[in-house]
This record gives sequence, structure tokens and C-alpha cells, in this order.
Amino acid sequence: MTVIQKTNGWLNLIRDSSSGAVNPKITYVALGTGTTTPAITDTQLQAEVFRKAVTSYSVGGTGEILISLYLGPTDAVGVDIEEVGFFAGSSATSALNSGTLIAHGLWSHNSKTNVESIVFQLDEIVS
Repeated sequence: MTVIQKTNGWLNLIRDSSSGAVNPKITYVALGTGTTTPAITDTQLQAEVFRKAVTSYSVGGTGEILISLYLGPTDAVGVDIEEVGFFAGSSATSALNSGTLIAHGLWSHNSKTNVESIVFQLDEIVS
């Protein structure tokens, strides 16, 4: 991914979590086939076709966390991956288009095969 766009949904989720109203944990990563440039106002991927739970969380430097998804050889086979989104909040589930889209980026990878693995990682720095 060259650029990932944080969303207004992320800002509002962090705001609301400060009062204990919501849980801001990032729990799912979604892949889609859309090619529209991500915008801060996005609430979903343009064309979500695959979703998987986050694989790991690693603490980085001060205020930093790395959120990773391991896409194995049997995941998303045949999908033309053009966009990636990270989803959070209690409404984020394995169902497509669920949860709060917190980051959205374009990434062109034509037709994922059954002999490759890909790691998607979001480097979140709280400032």
C-alpha cells in the first residue's frame, strides 16, 4: 500500500472510547476490488469481497501499535485485491461491510493465488 487514509469514523471511535461508550479495538481486515481513491469520509470499502480477523498486535515505540493480518495460501484465492480496509468497534464482525472503517488504502495485486502468503500491517501511532 502506498497511502492509507484514516477516516472520520476512526476519529469518532477514538473520541467515543474516551468516555467508555465504545471499544476501539481494530479486529478485522477486509479486501476489496474497488479502485476509487480513499477519502476521509469513507465508511466502507468500495467493493468488499473478503474479510478476516486480525492475526496479531505488536507494541512498537511510544504510542505505536502494529496491527497485522496474515493472508495464507488458502485465503482469498482468485481475488483481485485493489483495496484494503481495517475495521474496529463492537459492530465489526466477520460479515462483509460491518464495523467502523478506520483506515482505507489502495493496493494493486491481481488474482491472489493458492501458493502465496501476504501480510497486511497497519502502523498506528497515537499522537
